[in-house]
Amino acid sequence: MGSIETLTYESVRKNRKLQFPITYAYEYVKGLENHRRPELKLNEYVATGRLLNTGADEHKRYETMRSSNGIDIHPLEAGLPWATSIKAARQRELNTGKIPGSTFGGRIAPLQRDMDEVLCLLLARGKTNRSPTQALIDKAMQELHDEDRRSGNDSGAHVVEQLIVMFTHDPPPQHFNNMKEFLDFRTIDAGAGYALASTLFSINSSVDVKNPKLTRILRLFGEHIAVSNDLASWAKEKRAYDEKKVLYLINTVAAVKNLFATSSNDSAVQLTYAFQLEIEKAIDNEIQRLMTENSLNSEEWRFIDAGLHLLGGQALGSCIISRYGGESTKLPREEA
Repeated sequence: MGSIETLTYESVRKNRKLQFPITYAYEYVKGLENHRRPELKLNEYVATGRLLNTGADEHKRYETMRSSNGIDIHPLEAGLPWATSIKAARQRELNTGKIPGSTFGGRIAPLQRDMDEVLCLLLARGKTNRSPTQALIDKAMQELHDEDRRSGNDSGAHVVEQLIVMFTHDPPPQHFNNMKEFLDFRTIDAGAGYALASTLFSINSSVDVKNPKLTRILRLFGEHIAVSNDLASWAKEKRAYDEKKVLYLINTVAAVKNLFATSSNDSAVQLTYAFQLEIEKAIDNEIQRLMTENSLNSEEWRFIDAGLHLLGGQALGSCIISRYGGESTKLPREEA
């Protein structure tokens, strides 16, 4: 396979159309310098593309390259407040609003509105007197299924399935007895299954996510999605709860505070971040175990590689968008 390109001066010049400005930088875990990030072997595997050259079916490895429509980027080295020890991050061209090679593209983006309305419309597909939003959902769903027919897999149908699961799961119980109970609920509530299904679809993969050999790594990915998301959204969600804008507060930081009776909200944030780092070490260990076992095929390793980029991409998005930190995290403009 070809070499994986990194963000150097020369590659920036060659890929100038891929660049986008960083406008916000949100340090949602204060005092990151006080935490020692674990040294993860998976970072080396991501940087060298080793996971893309791993698998029991060696003859298929040439099919498992990353997309050529993106480049690796390095937020930690760029000085961003990087709240993870996972260094997998990529940037791709999004100005067309489409995923190259697919007509589906970025059309789920316009659906980022009232989720209750979207769910009702999603479940009411096929009825008459459709609204413009219903028509858009129908078109997006149709394109997912069309993509499945073209590719010969069911990853698009899996996206729809997980989207419905995310919106129709049971409400939270009154009390969680331990972190496992909480994360069993929160990984569904936070849409981890939907995020992983979307990742599978984005790489046009036919991997069976119910394969028992993938159970632990996907569980750890899901826990990381939930915990990382909750660290970034904690301050905003806590403020909304205190102002009685929401009925309940389902957040890992709140669960840690309640279960471990921490002395303050800040100490709960710090403990939750330490917990996230432990999940990352567990992911690293599981990848080592799977490599030693050598029973996954190339396509499954490509999915794991993509999953690591999902985790890094979530951390990047939480840091550089204004959704969680607001205008106070906007970077000053450079003088011309």
